[in-house]
Amino acid sequence: MTNAPELTQVTTVEQAAQAKGEIRAGGTDFQDRRRHQVSSGPIVDIHRLPGLSAIDWDERGAARIGTLTTLTTIASDPRLRDAYPGLAQAAGGLATPQIRAMATLGGSLLQRSRCWYARHPEFRCYQRGGDRCFARDGEHEHGVVFDTSPCVHPHPSTMGMALIGYEALVEVNGAQWRTMEQLYGDGSDPTRDHRLEEGELLTTVQLPPPVAGERAAYFRAIQRREAEWAIVEAMTRLCVQDGVITFARVTVGAVARVPRRLKHVEAALIGQPPTAVTLEQAAALATAGPAPCHTPSTRCASFAARFLRPSSERRSAVHPGRPVDRLAGDQQRIPGVRELACQRDLLSAAHRRRHKERCGRVRGHPRVFSGKPDWKHSRPSGTTSRPGGRTPRSSSNRTRRPPA
Repeated sequence: MTNAPELTQVTTVEQAAQAKGEIRAGGTDFQDRRRHQVSSGPIVDIHRLPGLSAIDWDERGAARIGTLTTLTTIASDPRLRDAYPGLAQAAGGLATPQIRAMATLGGSLLQRSRCWYARHPEFRCYQRGGDRCFARDGEHEHGVVFDTSPCVHPHPSTMGMALIGYEALVEVNGAQWRTMEQLYGDGSDPTRDHRLEEGELLTTVQLPPPVAGERAAYFRAIQRREAEWAIVEAMTRLCVQDGVITFARVTVGAVARVPRRLKHVEAALIGQPPTAVTLEQAAALATAGPAPCHTPSTRCASFAARFLRPSSERRSAVHPGRPVDRLAGDQQRIPGVRELACQRDLLSAAHRRRHKERCGRVRGHPRVFSGKPDWKHSRPSGTTSRPGGRTPRSSSNRTRRPPA
């Protein structure tokens, strides 16, 4: 029987900084890595640290959010929804209600890569002390659009993307302040998902004062209606005065090793009227930058067509995150999200064909895993199938394993 790991429960930030082991807060990411056997060793439980699960406001009207605050609290707080609508929409649009009730703001910012190679115990990639990225030459249909690192799996943090758009600061060990860009770096280091060192703990997120007249929206493209990691996600903040856009912030996630702020798209919006033409021209600039890790092709055209259909006809869900207002008439969209989605080679016929070959979807043939036939799913000769390809489960024709 495997021995239980050593568990340390801390009650002060100083104790947490000095304790040796892996930090656990809400545990939604931590437990998943333990389950996949890619994380082991001592555990430092910080969920009882006092004062880190509150939302405070200063005299300027700026919010200060403790990193143990749950995503449900952030999404449902009425004052946060009014002052920082994009942040609240992002918190309410990710994962499931059960996960949002447990996941903390700090854990969401510092979660590890969701790459299936990095979370498999048999692969030693950059993230786990190896010297290569298996996804680059392997299965990478969810890989980066902006290829800036030897690792090609995007950063999973929706809240990190939203906080970059709000130019938030994070407090480390209750004393040091850093920008979100300093927390994540430029993404060029394939071994790390953030820049915190051992003994450093996120304690607070400080937001700037709210911008008067702000309109914000958060959108994500996912492969099912809910409870799925984003293919592309984006948040836009706009202020319009006298028919002209005077303030713009555009950030995107799930497309690069770190969440990105699209300053060139912002520059194209400021000073322009908030018309559909303006938004279309700005959106066309969203894909400018490094090339994706796989060459875009016409195979993503079917996804593009599905993405551009009305939401009632669309299979791949586009989560609106309860937008506060329409940005320009009937053009309720975020600059760049569709263009980035079209860059992604999601509906690759080659990927689907390889999947069918691995799973053996041709009836009457054994499924093959690791070179060994799976006779349980084969149909014995001389029997007939019911409609749908199923074999009657009677004693005379039940599938049996052949003798050795």
